Amino acid sequence: MRLRRGVLPVLAALMMSPAFAAAKEVRVLATPILSIEADDGTLRLSAAVAGQGGQTVTAELTVVREANGSSSRTKQSAQVVLAGGTPQSVSTVGLGGNPLDRLEARLTVSFDGRQIAETTTILSPAIE
Repeated sequence: MRLRRGVLPVLAALMMSPAFAAAKEVRVLATPILSIEADDGTLRLSAAVAGQGGQTVTAELTVVREANGSSSRTKQSAQVVLAGGTPQSVSTVGLGGNPLDRLEARLTVSFDGRQIAETTTILSPAIE
């Protein structure tokens, strides 16, 4: 392949520009973690995100609770800095009251507006 005279200096100048440096790819790995514990007749739902690299991600927890023929939906979000693989808390929610027909918890993780991870837990108690 033959380059025209003057093309090489232009390419070199473009590669040294701040716009070219900003276009470099950043890889972010995050693991969403949901846990549910029964405690004295209530459920405690904990959401966390683990990852490395010091990047800031957005974690969004959505909880849909169905009981006695009605349902409710709540959403919470938080900015989380990924640090050394240690889980960073997003939220802890206590779910008391009437027995549940169904519970769905979804934790999504986004970086720069793009979803990079998701986990969902569904509880649907057995009926005797």
